[in-house]
Amino acid sequence: MMLRGTRIAAAALALGLLGALSACAASPITSYTDESGETVTVNWRDYPATAWYGAEEALEMPMSGEAEARSRELLREAQAALEQEFGLGEWEAYGDPADYADWYPMGENGYGGESMLTTFNSQSWEAEATISREQWPRVIDVVAEVAERYGIDDRRLDEIDPEYQVWMRSETLFHEGEWLSVSVQNARLDPTGAAAEDAEEYGWFASGVSISYGITTIRDEDRAEFERRAAPFAGLDRPAETHPD
Repeated sequence: MMLRGTRIAAAALALGLLGALSACAASPITSYTDESGETVTVNWRDYPATAWYGAEEALEMPMSGEAEARSRELLREAQAALEQEFGLGEWEAYGDPADYADWYPMGENGYGGESMLTTFNSQSWEAEATISREQWPRVIDVVAEVAERYGIDDRRLDEIDPEYQVWMRSETLFHEGEWLSVSVQNARLDPTGAAAEDAEEYGWFASGVSISYGITTIRDEDRAEFERRAAPFAGLDRPAETHPD
């Protein structure tokens, strides 16, 4: 079962004003003196990474040619660790690979230009099981121990609407532009009964564990051009984004 979040739309007038302001915003410009004493001026519109994820970090990530194999290896290890400790098995991939495991261009860089970065999202792998709430933190810990061996060593408890918190726990394990998402749930714990009804109606797992992988990185064929475009920005503090989506 995959949780579908909801967003409350802002008023149309507010969105219109925001769009107009974004369209008129100027891209930041930075000038500095290089080692040869020459003045260098850069326009952040030309930055190949993004306002919220820097070129230096992106260059340290596994490149696109490695990412899918790395995803399969990491997810297999996490599945095996969960199977060993909790007896999980019969993992199923959610949806068609063509729809749920693919590469997506980053799009805008936050400064009015286009980013060269690309993002891979794996399919979500799910195993049905009934695991007590007391063991849910241990489920996350088991996956985190695997992720740490791959250098993915930060953790964030995902924000979940209060009505879901009684029957679901979700965390994201991450490092820079790479992450592993883990959810454990039991829809039967929903006192309203709605979660269990949805699971039955749509054929979702009522209870179990879900894991998926993602990374934002550089396409192999773009690395040389990315490095060339990033070089003038090396060592500079990134301005706050001026062109939010």
